[in-house]
Amino acid sequence: MSDADAVKNYAKSGGAHLVGVASSDRLKGAPKGHRPEDLLSGAESVVVMALRIPLSIV
Repeated sequence: MSDADAVKNYAKSGGAHLVGVASSDRLKGAPKGHRPEDLLSGAESVVVMALRIPLSIV
């Protein structure tokens, strides 16, 4: 199992419905303040998680 798969499984076991892992290089063109390195020097990966929100709440 890869590290990315382990992170995804861990997040899903904690309640996340969708989980994605990407290289921080994919966000190099993002505006200043929105790049992973702006938040954490040396960041190599980005993890994104999503939770379903029932339509009755929206």
